[in-house]
Formats: sequence, structure tokens, C-alpha cells
Amino acid sequence: MINEGDYDRNIQVIVANPNYLLHDNRAVNFVVKFIQERPKYVVRNLNEEYRDFTIDIEKEILLLSKAKAVVFLFPLTAYYMPALLTQYVQSVFTSKGFMEAVFNKEFLIAVTALQNESVFTGVRSMEILLSSVIQTAKDSGLHYIGIVRVCDPSDDFNNQNEVLLEEACAKMVTLIDTNVNL
Repeated sequence: MINEGDYDRNIQVIVANPNYLLHDNRAVNFVVKFIQERPKYVVRNLNEEYRDFTIDIEKEILLLSKAKAVVFLFPLTAYYMPALLTQYVQSVFTSKGFMEAVFNKEFLIAVTALQNESVFTGVRSMEILLSSVIQTAKDSGLHYIGIVRVCDPSDDFNNQNEVLLEEACAKMVTLIDTNVNL
């Protein structure tokens, strides 16, 4: 649900993770809590807003037009984005007014995965896996600033895993803050 004050926040973090509703994804929950503490960030959960997969395109374009940066936060599922985020991209990114709303704004992807980053071989393996959404964003006028990989600690959550989550969150915020004039 969107609150009136959310329209004034500069960074839209769009979460797409069905498990976020069940509160069993530690990485997503950690990232959400971390960024909610920052006043210029607003977290929006597509799975709460669009349970029926009917996306309000006009509302989305309005929210994106007010943002200075857009972050997609999602788990890597079947080596791609969750179905609702895929539908969001296909519906909103191709709609009239989208390019004008997002032109010259920053775009970052934050991906959670159960596997450590080293499992994905190659320097740009995540970029290759997500190349279609990255290219669509670039073609729309968004400035792609990168991917932050967040390893989900699963059942063996400990202090070391919390440090890794904090480092990933700090990297995400630093990437945004250094690229966005707030």
C-alpha cells in the first residue's frame, strides 16, 4: 500500500518476492529493514500491492516519475526474476509515458540467492542472466548502475552472515547515493 508521503521519497525500492509475504526470506527481510531506516527510500512490495497480478500502470508511472532512482529487489528464481516482476516490466516498461517518467534516472538490481556469489561463474554472470531486463531499462532511458548480490544465509544464520548482509546493503546504498543527487 502506498502512503501519501511515499510520493516524496526519492528512491523507490520495488520488492518482488512471494516469500516476502511469508517472512521466510532472511536476505530480503534484512535488506528491507536496512533501507527502511533511510528517509529517502521507500520500499514497495509488489506481492502485497498486486496479489491478483493486475498492475496499476498509471500509479506505477506516477511513482516512477517522482523517483530519482529505482531499485529492483528480488530472489533469483529459475535463473530469472519472479513472475510478478517479469509482468511488471512487461506491462509498465512498455506503457505510454514510461520513458518520460524514468529518463535519466538511476536503476539498480539487488538479487538474493541461496548460493554464494562464487557459484555464478564469470565476472558478469548475473548481468548475462538478467541481460534482457537490463537492456530494456537502458533502452527506456534508465541509467543502469549495477547489480548487488545478496547471499541468503538460509538456516545457518550467524554473525558472519549478518556482516555479509550488512556489507551487501551498504554497497547498494553507496552505489545509489554516489550516483543520485539527493
